[in-house]
Amino acid sequence: MNTSSPILMLGILSISFLMSVSNAVSGTIPLMKEYFSNISEANVELLVVIPTGGVLLGTVVSGLISNKLGKKYTVLLGLIVSLVFGVIPAFFYNYPAIFLSRAMFGVGMGIFTPLSVSYITDVFPEKIRNRLLGWRNSVGAIGDSIMLFIAGFLINISWHATYLVFLFLIVPIVLVSLFVPKRLDRVIVEDGKEVEEDTSIKPSTNGGVIQLAILFLFVCLFYSAISLKLASHMVDSHIGSAADATRIFGFLVL
Repeated sequence: MNTSSPILMLGILSISFLMSVSNAVSGTIPLMKEYFSNISEANVELLVVIPTGGVLLGTVVSGLISNKLGKKYTVLLGLIVSLVFGVIPAFFYNYPAIFLSRAMFGVGMGIFTPLSVSYITDVFPEKIRNRLLGWRNSVGAIGDSIMLFIAGFLINISWHATYLVFLFLIVPIVLVSLFVPKRLDRVIVEDGKEVEEDTSIKPSTNGGVIQLAILFLFVCLFYSAISLKLASHMVDSHIGSAADATRIFGFLVL
């Protein structure tokens, strides 16, 4: 398959379609607080943020897994792990099971998310690469918004049903399986030509990257505070329902 193929682009961009989909269940916090009345508010909110810890672990092991399985199977593994553990709270209602499933959901996200960038930077020539990196962020924002609006309807059924939104991870699983060839695992594009990846080159970083990482750490901290507290504030102050809060999250992403 040609690296300028729209079908290949679709398959790779689909990895980013649900890039931050864990936020889709932020609106369930008030309902979970009521359901887990014997558990502290902080521990209930932990169910929403614990995937972030899992993402950190998944990101660390992603490279190791990729070295063994290759990019394609690593992406599929991460997507499948996120799908399976993402929907568990819809069927198991005890706190330890949900806590573990949310942590493992984050691990799955951490496994495949880094490769959504490396696929683009390795496989496509510079002109297409720069465009796709911009599209990647847009696709992620659109996907997150769609999931949040769907979650806003599911939450009217029950907070358990909201977690069924993660079934949409089937979409990138199918698209990657069909449209992203395995041969691209060890290929990079230089001057428009495919060459074998040099595995002897070790990844490195610099001060500028570290500064940006610290900046975005604070951006994520503030955003997390909104996702944790907005739904509870709206319900407790009788401003709106948990479903209304979920829809607001959707507009916030857009």
